[in-house]
Amino acid sequence: MKKIFSFILTIIVAQLTMAATYTRVTSAPADWSGQYLVVYDNSGNADKGLVFKGEDAALNTVEATITNGQIVADNLSEYAVEIAPMTGGYSIKVLRTGNYMGGKNGANTIQFNAATPFVNTIALEETGDILFTSNTSVLRYNKTSTITNGKETGYRFRYYKSTTYTKQCAFSLYKSDETVTPPEITVDTIGVSEALTRIKNNQTQACFIKGVVATEPSDPGSYGNTIFWMTDMQNSKDSIQGYKISGKGGANIATKADIPFALGDTIMVYASKLEYYQNRIFEINSGYYVETLGATKVEELNYTFAYAMLNSAAAGNCNWDLIIKANGTDEFPQITLNFSNATDKGIIGDYKLAAPSTFKKSATETLNIVAGSLALTFNSKSANGYNNYNVNALIKTADDKQYRIISMLEVPAYTSDFSEIALSEDVPFMPEDGDTITCQQAYDYAMSLANGASSEIEVTVVGYATEMIDKLSKEGQQTFWMADTKDGGKIFEAFYCYTPANQKVVLGTKVAVKGKITNYNNATAEIKNGQVSILEGGEESVRDITYEDVPADAITVAEALVIGNALEANATTDKEYTVKGYVAKVAFQVTDGSGSWYMTDEKVDGSGRYDFQAYKCNMSESVVIGDYVFVKGFITKYVGESGSATIEIKQGVGHFALAEETAIEDVNVNPMLDINQPMFDILGQPVDAGYKGIVIQNGRKYLLY
Repeated sequence: MKKIFSFILTIIVAQLTMAATYTRVTSAPADWSGQYLVVYDNSGNADKGLVFKGEDAALNTVEATITNGQIVADNLSEYAVEIAPMTGGYSIKVLRTGNYMGGKNGANTIQFNAATPFVNTIALEETGDILFTSNTSVLRYNKTSTITNGKETGYRFRYYKSTTYTKQCAFSLYKSDETVTPPEITVDTIGVSEALTRIKNNQTQACFIKGVVATEPSDPGSYGNTIFWMTDMQNSKDSIQGYKISGKGGANIATKADIPFALGDTIMVYASKLEYYQNRIFEINSGYYVETLGATKVEELNYTFAYAMLNSAAAGNCNWDLIIKANGTDEFPQITLNFSNATDKGIIGDYKLAAPSTFKKSATETLNIVAGSLALTFNSKSANGYNNYNVNALIKTADDKQYRIISMLEVPAYTSDFSEIALSEDVPFMPEDGDTITCQQAYDYAMSLANGASSEIEVTVVGYATEMIDKLSKEGQQTFWMADTKDGGKIFEAFYCYTPANQKVVLGTKVAVKGKITNYNNATAEIKNGQVSILEGGEESVRDITYEDVPADAITVAEALVIGNALEANATTDKEYTVKGYVAKVAFQVTDGSGSWYMTDEKVDGSGRYDFQAYKCNMSESVVIGDYVFVKGFITKYVGESGSATIEIKQGVGHFALAEETAIEDVNVNPMLDINQPMFDILGQPVDAGYKGIVIQNGRKYLLY
């Protein structure tokens, strides 16, 4: 039996023992060594400043009073950083955590490492502003606020990419007049269960966590880190997500083969911060691998064939055998996994493996499985109607060896008399395009998708609003949880979904949400930017809108598209036009009198038509899908790096209007149409003589039949 030793790791943090004075640096020293506060102070012209707290998070600052270029406050010294020389530049250590900080090439982030410093170069500009440059990224302060994937992303210090950092605000350094000697303090080494308890108690400080790797670590791609789940060593029901975990000591992970741990390993990681992300996921928010505490030689088994045998279907006596073997091999190797619980009517899910489960290593050698786990996750329906499962299995045998199965299995199921049966309870709900489904069906369907994937089809999810997320709502869009009953909890999420004009979803409102289903982080089923219809309840949302008459010379979206498509790439008309139409999608809500939205000639449901854009146009109030508006400005054919063209009015002036009666009186059915000359459909796309319907030529409409 191998013994596993746990130990305590320590780092150095700062402890305030006396008041300190910090003076703004106005000239570059020969040596930058010392203790400093990193402060956003509007280039030294403010009596209030924001002191960097030494963490990568929104609102990662604390306010300080500045008097004659000095900060005097004993409650701010804990946020000081220590600058020390190193090869190539300087290290910067956050004293309260003991972490070295640095940037990442081509990324907006802060990297932290308790063991290995990052190289920073330091410069003082003529303006008095400081430049910290690390891995080509530059430390700056972002003074704006945005919401990305449900998280506040502004009001923060971060290293920003070399191509974009100038869009953020510079900062100043304030140097301490004395050196604070930090004492040694223990950073706890805890298990996963204790980490969950700390998060629930809002104790999110850095720590070391031991646990068992419960899922296959994700491919690092270009990010240099991986995502996986860990379970507690004694209680496998408690789990936590390791989010963006780096390699040993904080080093980047180049490829999946370079990940220094595997499924089933017992490891220790350093957790920079614990977090209950969006009230959804318990996670280690950034950290790095420390060491493997327990692992044996693992043999990879690439099995390709499996079948399930139901020995008895009598009530209360469901006995399953799951046989896994190499395709085309009748006798060896073979794994037999047994399920005898009456509630296990199917084989999908997570199971602990124990005797009498067996592993036939060869035709003559059968090994007993003493421990392990099996996870079967629905992937798809095969061509013959069987279920395809992703299988993760870790098998420990009596000879203290481990075997890991990682493959996709096609699992047919039979009774003991070899008649085929359907594992109906194992088949996730699979809607068709346009279906109306329940919240539970939407969740089941989402969990059958790959992590982060969205459905190709659109569905309508009907349910009741069970929890409102006001901080993730804005004019014309709301975020809320749904369930099939008013007290059904958080089953499905409508994320930044568009609500009808002058209507608002409130707790208990019955709604229908249309859009594409997404599996978010293997934990949440959601529709993002979908269209909400209110079926019962809700509240009136009154907007202070002044409606104006549409000018007589206003043109339709279709006409604007014809004009725009005739332009050269990135060219603009010499003439101003007024374009009228319905708001089909909101790109950016009106802020400080300016916003961006897409328009169509016909009222649409917000499912994603992008006919014409009003880009950064002035508007008195925020627009919502379905509003009838007109915009005056110059028409531009914008062509980006992708080569696709968007017809738009940029920085025009928008107005609300009452919808006009739709008609096609101006459609000409006469021989004046020249089918040999360029023609366009009502969306501005070129068509030929074989097209049937309304076409536009030389600014006039014709019926081609």
